[in-house]
Amino acid sequence: WRHAPEADSLLRQIADSYGFKIEPLLETLQLAFYERFEQLFLLPIRYLQQFQTLPYEYVGFPLGKHINGEFEPSPAFISRFGHLFTSGTIRLPEAAVAQWVAGRDIRNPESPLHPKGQYLLVADLEGRNLGLGKLLPKRLRNMLPRQSV
Repeated sequence: WRHAPEADSLLRQIADSYGFKIEPLLETLQLAFYERFEQLFLLPIRYLQQFQTLPYEYVGFPLGKHINGEFEPSPAFISRFGHLFTSGTIRLPEAAVAQWVAGRDIRNPESPLHPKGQYLLVADLEGRNLGLGKLLPKRLRNMLPRQSV
């Protein structure tokens, strides 16, 4: 799947949305995209070549979902690679951080971005990664997994 047109589209979406070029990571770690039921994973190429009968959930990295041609990143992707993003981020003022960490949405967030349902890395003013959010009109939806809150 890595060299399919869908993979090229996914690479572009990640680069455009987050300013993050994932290709060097794929090359260095010898990883490939794997999609199953709209779920996207990064799997070792060696696994795909020699160990396909083993459960991939225990081997692969959950990258996100591919829904209607759009990429929805996983909380794991945001958590692991967010520090490398040069765009696609929103910083919360100190007063909103406790509310966010408690799992609540932020009403009327201040952002230069036009809210259109895009997924963003949420950070505090010092740049610390607070997880995944979805920027909607009038709110920043908290996408932290409920077991994390």
